[in-house]
Amino acid sequence: MLRPYRVLDLCDEKGLFCGKLLSDFGAIVIKTEKPGGDSARNTGPSYGDVPDPEKSLFWWAFNINKKGITLNIETPGVKEIFERLVRTAHIMVESFAPGCLDELGLGYFQFRGEDNEREAMEGCD
Repeated sequence: MLRPYRVLDLCDEKGLFCGKLLSDFGAIVIKTEKPGGDSARNTGPSYGDVPDPEKSLFWWAFNINKKGITLNIETPGVKEIFERLVRTAHIMVESFAPGCLDELGLGYFQFRGEDNEREAMEGCD
């Protein structure tokens, strides 16, 4: 259903379900994580009841079928990589504090540009 669409998922645990639904409906979802991993990786339960960021069943349940990349978007050299990802995305979902991406020059209007085919969804506290 959403197979031709590419989604950039910048959400923490507050927005994981949105990206999961989009991937369940066939969109190509690229989950971005900060270095050290998403905080949801530390949410239990864990496989084998051994706490481990790589074994969080909570994280896996909401990120299955997503592709992943680790980026620190506040690092200047990485910002260009992120911008290339943005140019290939149809949809961006994020859960940063209001205005955070705008301050980095990566907010909704920078994402959308003049392309009316792109949409962004924001979720916040």
